[in-house]
Amino acid sequence: MSKGKKLTLDDFRKKALQREKAKKLFTFIDVEDFGEIRFERPTNNEILRYMNECARAVKTDEKGKVIEQDLTIMFEASKELVYTCCEFLQDRELREELEIKDPLDVVSKIFGINGTIEIASQIIEEFEGRKLAEEVVEDIKN
Repeated sequence: MSKGKKLTLDDFRKKALQREKAKKLFTFIDVEDFGEIRFERPTNNEILRYMNECARAVKTDEKGKVIEQDLTIMFEASKELVYTCCEFLQDRELREELEIKDPLDVVSKIFGINGTIEIASQIIEEFEGRKLAEEVVEDIKN
């Protein structure tokens, strides 16, 4: 479509359907010591919840410099996202064998803190683009 040309309803429908069909539904992420693990596309609400929590975890001054960071908030958001997107982690038998009561704890038990945060960042990168994921990782590092 060139600039200035008005979009018809039919054109709009076609573009909307094309965009929806083009969305990646799952991805494989190479996880250290495990290999490639399948992760499903998070819902928009799950992505927003993760991004909001990560944003809430970082405090900046008026110049945008990070002055405080709550890694607990970031870790909990990462844990939830990783758990939700990976059906392997939702296996009841695995939880029982690891003697885990809270299902979300299986994520940190298996991948650790840094691994969990890194996997969550990669999920966002795969489904929402590299720029957003880089911003989240940069906030974590700072």
